[in-house]
Amino acid sequence: MALMVLMVSCVKPEDVVIDNLESFQVKSMSMSHLLVDAGVKVTNLSGSKLVLKDADLSIDREGTPLMTVQLTEKVVIPRRSSAVYTLPLTVRFEGLGGLLGASSAFASGLKGCTVSLEATLRGGWAQKQVRLEDIPLEMLFRQAGIDPEEFLKQYQQQ
Repeated sequence: MALMVLMVSCVKPEDVVIDNLESFQVKSMSMSHLLVDAGVKVTNLSGSKLVLKDADLSIDREGTPLMTVQLTEKVVIPRRSSAVYTLPLTVRFEGLGGLLGASSAFASGLKGCTVSLEATLRGGWAQKQVRLEDIPLEMLFRQAGIDPEEFLKQYQQQ
């Protein structure tokens, strides 16, 4: 998501700082999905409000679909602000195999996992649709300012 923020034309990349994943809380579980709140610290030094309107991620391991993650509400980051913003997410596993594969992937440190992402982001007057394909999950975490080891510790505590 950090990559998307930086791709909006009227906002300079150095004006948006994504520090880390501050919290990760499972709100509810069912047989088909999880509702999760992910708290991410973001500093927006630009003069433009940023809006993440929608985002859909799919996570695969060595070409096998494991899960999809969808933003359920838009997230607004005011101009010249710094705070922890909650990303409300729905996580759906690709059947029992996806659930077991995701658990195995997280337990083994995300090796072989890739992410594909489609999102709509607005910064000021500009709106951008972003599509990324087959990005290594660990690399995407690091670019977003999320320490993969810290994320895995929080995941294992849930």
